[in-house]
Amino acid sequence: MPNIVKVTRQDILNCAIEITKENGLDFVNARSIAKKLGCSIQPIYYHFPTMDELRIEIKHEAKKIYDSYVLKAMENKERRFKAVGDAYIEFAYKESNLFKIIFMEDNNLGFGLKADVDSNFENILNAVINETGLNRENALALYQNVWITTHGIACMLASKFMKPSQSEIDEILINSFLGQLYLLKGREKND
Repeated sequence: MPNIVKVTRQDILNCAIEITKENGLDFVNARSIAKKLGCSIQPIYYHFPTMDELRIEIKHEAKKIYDSYVLKAMENKERRFKAVGDAYIEFAYKESNLFKIIFMEDNNLGFGLKADVDSNFENILNAVINETGLNRENALALYQNVWITTHGIACMLASKFMKPSQSEIDEILINSFLGQLYLLKGREKND
């Protein structure tokens, strides 16, 4: 009698993340996981009764991976905001399929940055406040406006639409940051 392959919930989730990274979320199904794990589909449906449940877990895991990029960037004591922007873009480039399910799916969140867009929101906003000296309202405006530029670059990389060089990315982000900072510092001075 052949050995029965013991497959855990974590094995399935790890495999599903791997498939998502390689091919995208649309390629995650019981058969593709079973084939990659060398088992039947039974353990997959035992641990995840529906593929929707598994997809929710994949999204949670993708966010954890993204968060690790941000946490590493936050270790930069001098230029945290720039480091976080670079990490966001790096995540989009290196983990494009994970980036897409977090930041390019239809979420109907409305416009604006908040914790339901990025769970790192408060830490990043505090970095902007500390680095610029702007009040919370203006720091949020700077963060949001620079993030729009950063997100645009990240989407271009994740979708393989364009691939700007690191020096081009740096110039765009620095100019966006400095322009917004100049505008908002002037606003605070006039208030």
